Amino acid sequence: MSAVEERVVELLREKNWMIATAESCTGGLIGAALVNVPGACSVYSVGFFSV
Repeated sequence: MSAVEERVVELLREKNWMIATAESCTGGLIGAALVNVPGACSVYSVGFFSV
């Protein structure tokens, strides 16, 4: 986990926003990075990926 994911989750919480991802080339890595942040489930709605 890096400071980038932590900051994204922090900003989403501050703004009371949720995020969803749709990934192809990354195979779900963006969503995986976000959900590794403790408490991210409060701001991460859903993720879709295609391989």
